[in-house]
Amino acid sequence: EQLAAFEPTAELKAFLDPNAGEKPVYIGWGSMTTRSDNVPNSSVFMTTLAVEAAKLANVRAVILSGWAKLGPEHLPADRTDLKEYAASGRVHFAGRVPHGWLMPKCQSAVVHGGAGTTAAVLKAGIPCIIAPVMPTDQPWWGQRVTALGVGVWLGKTLRNSTAAELAAAIGAVDDTMREAAARLSSEINREDGP
Repeated sequence: EQLAAFEPTAELKAFLDPNAGEKPVYIGWGSMTTRSDNVPNSSVFMTTLAVEAAKLANVRAVILSGWAKLGPEHLPADRTDLKEYAASGRVHFAGRVPHGWLMPKCQSAVVHGGAGTTAAVLKAGIPCIIAPVMPTDQPWWGQRVTALGVGVWLGKTLRNSTAAELAAAIGAVDDTMREAAARLSSEINREDGP
């Protein structure tokens, strides 16, 4: 019902149009917030990390704001390179968008690795890059997607990760991983559960 009622903005529709370029990478940490020792503001830290990782990986990205309120206004004033990348048409910031609607339109997803979000990525049939925020079940899901060959786990929490490490994880996605994610999605979608 939520998917049927959802109406994307014209800007998001245009960004996701196949003629706009390659499918984007989804980047979002939902209700999770974190910061680093060097950047005490979660909005600034997480926005900078997301945009810099997309830039280093040279990918288009849909970045969901989440509770950390990721957005271009949180890019540091001295990072003109990131401001330019964000304004170049290669990044689209969005508010609330249902995972079931957005993720199938993306090439992979960078998430925190909670059970529900991980399930949404796997159901969508795209590789899952887990950058955990909390050392709860999130690292376990990272280990699982890696063991199944359907994703990449950073191996550390987001607050201790760099944009280069996140970009490397995005770049580690290959056709073998995409095929494995598609196969697992078929299995998941055949299940008759709630």
